[in-house]
Amino acid sequence: GVEIATGVAEPEAPKINRSDQAWFTEGWGEFQQHMASFHLKVDPAPGKTMLTSIQDMAMMLGSRNTYRNRNYEVLGEFIAQLSSKSCDPLVQLNGLKVVRAILYLQPDRARWTTAIRNREFHRMMRNETPSDAEKTTPQFTSTQTLIGSMGGVELVVAYFAAPEKQTVLAALMLAVAMLDGGCRAVQDMFAAILTPALSSQTFFQQLHQIIEDGITALKQQKHLKQEVPAESMTQLLAASNAAPALSESLQYMTEVMKMLARFCMGQHKPLQDILLNQRFNKVSYDFYEKSVNYLSELEPQLREAIRNEDLVVVEGGIRGFHMLADAMRGPNHANQFAISSNALYDLIHRFMVKLQVESPEGSKKGAFCAGGYDELARNNLRSRLKTAVTTCVLQFLEGGVNPEIPRHMLNMLQWSSLASNMDKCFKLIQSGSKLVDQELLYEEGLNYFFTLKFLKNFDENDQFIVPAWTPFMQAVHFFETRCGYVEIMRSQRVERVYFALPVTCIPGGALDKDFPEMFDAERSDPDRKNQNFLDNMLAVIQRTMHQEVVRDSNMAWTIQYFTMICSVSFYNALLIHMTVIFGSYTPWWHREAAMEYMGASDPTPADVWFNEDMMPTTIGVSIALTIILGLVACLRAVAFVYAELWDIIRDGLHDSKYDKTAAEGAWDQGEVDKDDRGELDLEESEEEKNNRKDPFAEKTNLSRKPWKESASGSIKVTPVETKPSNWKRVLIIVLKSPWCWYEFLLFTTVWLPGLLPEPT
Repeated sequence: GVEIATGVAEPEAPKINRSDQAWFTEGWGEFQQHMASFHLKVDPAPGKTMLTSIQDMAMMLGSRNTYRNRNYEVLGEFIAQLSSKSCDPLVQLNGLKVVRAILYLQPDRARWTTAIRNREFHRMMRNETPSDAEKTTPQFTSTQTLIGSMGGVELVVAYFAAPEKQTVLAALMLAVAMLDGGCRAVQDMFAAILTPALSSQTFFQQLHQIIEDGITALKQQKHLKQEVPAESMTQLLAASNAAPALSESLQYMTEVMKMLARFCMGQHKPLQDILLNQRFNKVSYDFYEKSVNYLSELEPQLREAIRNEDLVVVEGGIRGFHMLADAMRGPNHANQFAISSNALYDLIHRFMVKLQVESPEGSKKGAFCAGGYDELARNNLRSRLKTAVTTCVLQFLEGGVNPEIPRHMLNMLQWSSLASNMDKCFKLIQSGSKLVDQELLYEEGLNYFFTLKFLKNFDENDQFIVPAWTPFMQAVHFFETRCGYVEIMRSQRVERVYFALPVTCIPGGALDKDFPEMFDAERSDPDRKNQNFLDNMLAVIQRTMHQEVVRDSNMAWTIQYFTMICSVSFYNALLIHMTVIFGSYTPWWHREAAMEYMGASDPTPADVWFNEDMMPTTIGVSIALTIILGLVACLRAVAFVYAELWDIIRDGLHDSKYDKTAAEGAWDQGEVDKDDRGELDLEESEEEKNNRKDPFAEKTNLSRKPWKESASGSIKVTPVETKPSNWKRVLIIVLKSPWCWYEFLLFTTVWLPGLLPEPT
């Protein structure tokens, strides 16, 4: 007991003896709440889950087969009711989830099965990107545009001012889903509603408040950890969860960064500029500066978050750097100068130094996180985070920037650590290490090399980059052979573009060729030379794309071994000829006469050996080789059809006289007045576009004029020859191709002798 002022001892609190069942029941409830809140991203409170109902309502409202919803009238009324101020907060929350679920389920996708939709709905529950967003399919983009045009954008902006935090979070998630993949139409809708001060002031105030709350929560967490004694591990672990609403704030910030990144995706300059300065608003916020401040406060948490596999914290950092990178793409020079700061460069340096690959030997024995993840998962997170950092660095250098930014970067960053990280990636790739996913390592290492290579152009006296990467020349050479480079002169400014070469283009790859056909162009006229070069390059690209499709199929051998098959057929035929000649082969129609001639007199031992031993052996070997040649010819014919015939037909259709418009002929002959050349109408109808996609489709619209007639009527219209069907054109091209005739004659001359008694 404890003595009080009266001297009377206070009785001890009675000990509660709880059964194992009671302890389990309490722990099970806490486990359910944890799973619902942090993994399924739903509210576990009674009446607030409604998972099945949300899925069913999304299927009903998003389908045109629903009663009176042919043009989505019911969906429009539903969104309008959600926008009402009198709408119940619980209805608002679940209504936002229903609208978001429509984007994932896509009820009007006819070929989607129930299993596919259930899988997509679970992706939504785990707050993952829709599968179609990664491919940017037209169906998904049209669904995004539909939701935005039906009032989804206004719904998001309105609910940013909602007093319930869960409603604001649901609005953020809906905005991210509508903008996934960089839907241009939805971006335009957001730009239209966020530009005027009347409709955007509250939105930006709330957005600013969310970021400030996230920064404040991180600062509180940092102070609490500093106050806990280092020797008390229990208290240290308790302090890591003591900051109020830290996890909730970080989740909000992750969604905010995802939304801002999607605002800027696809180089959408109006939204990029709005996030820097809201010029029509009474109070303007620089959200890029706020994002850098947030990342600076988040950085001390990231190492521990990676160790514990805290995806919310790590994703917040990754999304933040990607958002800054998207804000500078275009390039947006104003944003490049605004984001460039000493604080950001110092933050980048800390990331490069502190985040290193974790090996089993370097980690504490048995030091696994609660989720049971190993070093691979943690190292993948590190690699993704550092790739995001270097992606942000590269965007400062995009578009022939003013040399002030790269020179400032050269003086601020420690380039030896960047080169060292590049070398570590190279060594892990060469050793085939399983500590990090190889694709992530390759992307991370290339980003380091791109950064160093780009800045070397501004390091005039080789003071920074060359000394930094000289100790790691093997890594430099490795990534240099996998790096493509283009220079573009625009507005008296050189723009440099570095990109990763496909695996087939690196030295020793399938496309490591000179492609001399690209330079087969007219030399006398510069314009025609450029045009011919571009046409040849497009032809090479189209052929390469077709070959890539074949390489990804079961018929990949037709391209990879076509040259070898041709060589085998040649040497096989040569061997047959050598066997026939050196074996003194006698044709079967002369053989009886030859036998009678050799047997007319007393046969010598050589005659006997030739007739009984040599001749049967020669006949057997030549027949066997001829059968083998026939099989090789079949393989060659199949490989020719898959690997080369498509290119012959495509080139023939491109060069066909039927593809030459009468306008080009009139232009070359001077039959078009110079003043009327701007009136050329070379646009295709929808039917012609569809026909162009399918080279074997029938073209029915043959009446289109080659150009619009001018008011003066001075254009002389040259008659356009009627185009035959594409099947006939293909047949004509094949019949006129020497290569096709060569392959046909080779095949027939190999197999036609099979009709004879001896195929040789």
